[in-house]
Amino acid sequence: MDKTSCSNYTNVEVDYGDKISKRIYSVLDFLNWYNSNQIDIDYKESISTITDEEIYKVISCIIHRVPLPQIILTLETIPDELKIIRKIIYGEKLIAIILSFVNSEIVLNEFSDYLFAGYRYDDLSDRIKENLLTYELFITEVKDSSRNQKEILSNMLVSYAD
Repeated sequence: MDKTSCSNYTNVEVDYGDKISKRIYSVLDFLNWYNSNQIDIDYKESISTITDEEIYKVISCIIHRVPLPQIILTLETIPDELKIIRKIIYGEKLIAIILSFVNSEIVLNEFSDYLFAGYRYDDLSDRIKENLLTYELFITEVKDSSRNQKEILSNMLVSYAD
């Protein structure tokens, strides 16, 4: 499966005013953003703090099409470069796991899925790869948010998690 296009992907957008929208993006979108420097994440550093159990739970959810928690992003426009940079406010571990797996840096074990034990992404069939790349992630985007708005969002998430 080519990592640049997926045939059965659809994007959905619901706007809540001019600053917040809910969208559905695919794993492929995140991979493309990472490869084109449009998302601010050092997934290799993030993955080092994640347990094997967390990794395999996320990959198993994706393989079996089980929904994952929503991800919250901020979008920052860089006018000089005509570019949008996405920053992850909530869900960085999920995205780190997904990017590591799709880049064949993770080997699945029996804990994650006995059918695919010992497999990396590159070892999977094209059909499974397409299913992984088209897996839909639920996203809340906050557009051009100020530092104060980001702090409020972060505080809301911390209080919600408690």
